Amino acid sequence: MGNKEFELVSLLIKELPKYPESHSRGSDFYNMTFNILQEYVRNKFSDVTVDKISLGGFSEIVFPYHRMGNTTSLNLFELDELILFSYYYHSRNIYKNVLDLGANIGLHTYFLSKSGCSVKAYEPDPVHFELLKKTVDSNNLSNVETVNAAISDFSGVKKFIRVLGNTMSSHLSGSKENPYGELETFDVEVIDVNTIVGWADFIKMDIEGQEGKVVPAIDVKHWKNLDMVLEVGTEENASLIYSHLLENRVNMFSQKRGWNKVGCLEDMPTSYKEGSLFITCKDEMVWR
Repeated sequence: MGNKEFELVSLLIKELPKYPESHSRGSDFYNMTFNILQEYVRNKFSDVTVDKISLGGFSEIVFPYHRMGNTTSLNLFELDELILFSYYYHSRNIYKNVLDLGANIGLHTYFLSKSGCSVKAYEPDPVHFELLKKTVDSNNLSNVETVNAAISDFSGVKKFIRVLGNTMSSHLSGSKENPYGELETFDVEVIDVNTIVGWADFIKMDIEGQEGKVVPAIDVKHWKNLDMVLEVGTEENASLIYSHLLENRVNMFSQKRGWNKVGCLEDMPTSYKEGSLFITCKDEMVWR
């Protein structure tokens, strides 16, 4: 077992809010920082026995190295993720109750918890769910509740497709066209978002294709006291979300545009390669 300092990770979490306009993937800052961070994390995790990571002033995290098909837990420390971790940290004491929808193995859950929030973390894949629980238990996150279920616009049971080559892209059946490689299929519980959203004032969502169903399904009254950050996923999802929120006068801010307000459909991120979308009734996305 070992312990490694993630000095660069700590520094970025502290400093990223100063440069929100440079968070878009097309910026020189993003490209330079992405490449440096990728190499840094790879070197720090060269010893797969390391299971404790010191994040400077952000406390110590127990987060063992995991393989998830051809990807690993290293991918969860990429720049787009750190941008969101930075937002959580600098927004601490603003949000009280958070839904982590598509919690994976719990890294976002950890940072949301350490930002002072009560967190309900939902993850449908039973393998990832066990790792999520391990992250919660190993880090003594007493303010976190975990639920082994998917989120959509209905409650019931549905087929789930596990993509063995990259289990982070596993999804409810029908959410993605032409899933690739070797697949496993099994039933999972599905929960209607409207049965849980009233508890929350913030949602982090990455539910692999269901975003275009879930965001329009949320009762409009909830947006008065609710912010959300999400991966939109596809052009179809972007169009559905944009049209619905525009009609209901809910604001959108796009990482693709340096977190400026979305003014047209072309401003919407349409894949993970274009970053996240922030949804709020506030007039701006505040980086404190």
